[in-house]
Amino acid sequence: MRKIFNKKTGKKLYSTLIKNYVFFSLTIVLIVIIAFIFLGVFMERSVQDGELPNIRATDIVQADYKKIDISDIILLGGWLEILDTDRNVVYIKGTPREYNSSYSEKEFFQLLSTIDQDYEYFTSSTYFIGEDGKEYIALIKIPGDKIGIQMNFKNVPYAVNKIFIKSALYTLGIFLILFILNVALYSRWMTKKITKPLSYIIEGLKKMSQKKYNTRLNFEAESEFANIRDAFNYMVSELERIEVEKNQIEEKKKNMLVDISHDLKTPITTIQGYSKAISEGMVEDDEKKQLYLNTIYNKSIKVTNLIDMLFEYVKLDTMEYKLNITNQDLTEFIRETIAGYYEEIEEKGFELNIDMPEERLFYSFDSRQIERVLSNLISNSIKYNPKGTTLFIKLIYNEDNIEIQVADNGVGIPETLRNNIFDPFVRGDQARSSSGGSGLGLAISKRIIEKHNGQLILDDDTSLTKFIIRLPKY
Repeated sequence: MRKIFNKKTGKKLYSTLIKNYVFFSLTIVLIVIIAFIFLGVFMERSVQDGELPNIRATDIVQADYKKIDISDIILLGGWLEILDTDRNVVYIKGTPREYNSSYSEKEFFQLLSTIDQDYEYFTSSTYFIGEDGKEYIALIKIPGDKIGIQMNFKNVPYAVNKIFIKSALYTLGIFLILFILNVALYSRWMTKKITKPLSYIIEGLKKMSQKKYNTRLNFEAESEFANIRDAFNYMVSELERIEVEKNQIEEKKKNMLVDISHDLKTPITTIQGYSKAISEGMVEDDEKKQLYLNTIYNKSIKVTNLIDMLFEYVKLDTMEYKLNITNQDLTEFIRETIAGYYEEIEEKGFELNIDMPEERLFYSFDSRQIERVLSNLISNSIKYNPKGTTLFIKLIYNEDNIEIQVADNGVGIPETLRNNIFDPFVRGDQARSSSGGSGLGLAISKRIIEKHNGQLILDDDTSLTKFIIRLPKY
């Protein structure tokens, strides 16, 4: 079986998934950072738009200072003081932590100029004209521990909470949009890496189930999918090859049936015609009648031999057929087989060239079947070649196998028949088929050698008709 998997077919799916997961995690972190940036921007804009609590004097002051709304200031624990131009406290709104009836110029300016977060109070002031036409100072004082950087929900007033919640909702919406977009892009990326190769494979399997064996997968993917792709392509190529071979076998069976019908029809027609002529008294001459009877007998022998050969061919093609293996001297066995044809070789005027080792060569084989193969090759050479042909028989003991060569320098085999000479009912040209062979001898011989785990081949050398029997050494 040829190698169908490559060691290096691309990246591993595991490493790809790890890299993709790291990339996905980094994008999530980036989205979170972007969300926090948006949260800060929203909060800053809300402050700039005046959505924070009104805790500056300039934002809340009015002529009727008794109606000034200090609800946001009270939530922060602060209060409002109204001072005249001499910095005397004339009105207080809210619950002060300390009571001052007046401020010196130094105390007042120290109070307003201090912006340190650790200072006791956060202050804001502004001058305004009251309803009575006099000038007043609005002074807001908020304890430092309330207005500091303790931005928790407990200390931040409702208005600040509202701004934070609003900004957080905007930020959450942006986060969800970016998150969904990231998931969609990541899913599409992973689809390309995993789902797409799987879809190709499923489509290929569907086509293969419809016996479209010319289907091939052609995609680039990680090594796991690449191995599946290569295995699939190998499998369908093998199925395609098997389908072609199956069609060839079916075609050969059809041709064999046609050949069987033809080879049986001719002698049976002769037998039928001669027997009818005799039975109906159409042949009165005894000598002619005897000739007809001899012809009927010879044709029946030919039909019987053809049927026997066909039965033997079919029997050898079954798994149940077992060889009768014995261990014996192969060299002596071949010599004895050749000796049985000495008389025919002399009658035909052949020259015999034998090249055999002197030492004994013991081998396990079915002597009856191997004799049948050798006899078929020798008799074919004698039968189909003219006088003066040289018959070569050679036994070679190689390192890996044993070769038995049967060759002749006679008329040869046409090039058109060399490729299918071992098929059933294939015969040579007219010169080699005039004696009426069955066309099954070489097909049966090939089956016998294959049963011995060997090969029977026709050598490519056209100067000789050389058949080579290769048997495994052990």
